[in-house]
Amino acid sequence: MVLSEPKPEPRYVEGVEDRVVGGTVAQPHAWPWQISLQYLSGSSYYHTCGGSLVRRGWVMTAAHCVDRTRTWRVVLGDHNIYVSEGTEQVVGVSGVYIHPNWNSNSVAN
Repeated sequence: MVLSEPKPEPRYVEGVEDRVVGGTVAQPHAWPWQISLQYLSGSSYYHTCGGSLVRRGWVMTAAHCVDRTRTWRVVLGDHNIYVSEGTEQVVGVSGVYIHPNWNSNSVAN
């Protein structure tokens, strides 16, 4: 996934709990490479997956997160995706690359 330029602010689905079962809340900004992958639907963006900033302008995420053609963006520097904290960096996605051997019908990838 290649990043491009900033996009509008996200909106989130009410009542959805996004958490790791048995996990703990991270200290704010303890994992600066963690990103929120968001897609555009109508006039709003929605969080769909996490990912990692692996180098400047490049993010790695799971193939099943980006196997549909959508308008994507990445949010970095965010601790709570439901609250604007002023530390967020919003960047558009200019390209998506999926491994050629990835198969959406198999778990053996």
